[in-house]
Amino acid sequence: MSKHILVAAIDFGTTYSSWAFSFKYEYDTDPTQVSAKQWQGHESQKGPTCVLIKPDGKTLHSFGFDAETKYAELIEEDEHNNWYFFKRFKMMLWKQKLIRNSLLEDENGRKLMTRTVFALSIKYLKDDLLSVSKDRIADAVLQNEIHWVLTVPAIWDNAAKQFMREAAEEAGMESGMLSIALEPEAASLFCRHLPVERSGCQLSLGSLRAGKQYLVLDAGGGTVDITVHEVMPSGDVKELYKASGGAWGGTKVDDSFEEFLACLTEKTVLKKFKEDHLDDYLDLFRRFEVKKRNIDPDKDSKVVMSMPLAFFTTVKDLLNKEFNEVVKHSSYSKLVRFP
Repeated sequence: MSKHILVAAIDFGTTYSSWAFSFKYEYDTDPTQVSAKQWQGHESQKGPTCVLIKPDGKTLHSFGFDAETKYAELIEEDEHNNWYFFKRFKMMLWKQKLIRNSLLEDENGRKLMTRTVFALSIKYLKDDLLSVSKDRIADAVLQNEIHWVLTVPAIWDNAAKQFMREAAEEAGMESGMLSIALEPEAASLFCRHLPVERSGCQLSLGSLRAGKQYLVLDAGGGTVDITVHEVMPSGDVKELYKASGGAWGGTKVDDSFEEFLACLTEKTVLKKFKEDHLDDYLDLFRRFEVKKRNIDPDKDSKVVMSMPLAFFTTVKDLLNKEFNEVVKHSSYSKLVRFP
């Protein structure tokens, strides 16, 4: 690793993805010093794991927020049928049995090779990271001086991990310069450099000492991984218990919110709203994501959601009723209030 002057990491998440990198001289000074992706126009270091592929099934058009926006425009112009739009597809590696020519179904019901979709997504994040890092150091970093790290859930089986390695290699990462890291282990190594030890009323800035044992709970968009680690005298981390967990990530909350809207109105309403007004649908769930992150389990406070006008119009068109009337006659009449 000593010959690598840059370590570049890609967090390919179920819901959101991003990248970060660290130069060796920065790591030697402060291991927590990293440069992370900033998505233009959005106050976020992560973008949605969405990929838009051109009708040829081989060429990437856009990724993240740009993919969502462009696909919504294509729907508005009724030109989306030949394009491929995939979102939150990472968990397919958990759900389906992988074979060499596995196919992945997009939001429009069309299929592409699973590895092609993953490889194009990883390639976008790789190329984007390279363009930003090179701006900082005037093209001084050579390909053989970069070590890549791609994170995966600890509960994935070996076939899924191998699949990610092959997709990364197809995206242009050389096998000898690529590490597949378990997400909770990456988090564990980072946390060891944070001020987490308390001595009296003071926080110690030192890393966790040898012999210390701690639990890592990695709650992501798709999975929840739970592991217990111990710091060894060498500074390495030893896994005390095999990683456990399941597909219990934040997307389950999103699914419940979608089911709630369907029960509040009807499934046909939500389906029609998504088909005809995808931009409003995506905006609604972005707002829900913000609300979801600010929920405090110790407080019994109301959640106020701003709904798109198109949603009310869809309710009126399909049910021939105003939204407030639908709410009054639903099973949520005492829990939901519409001004």
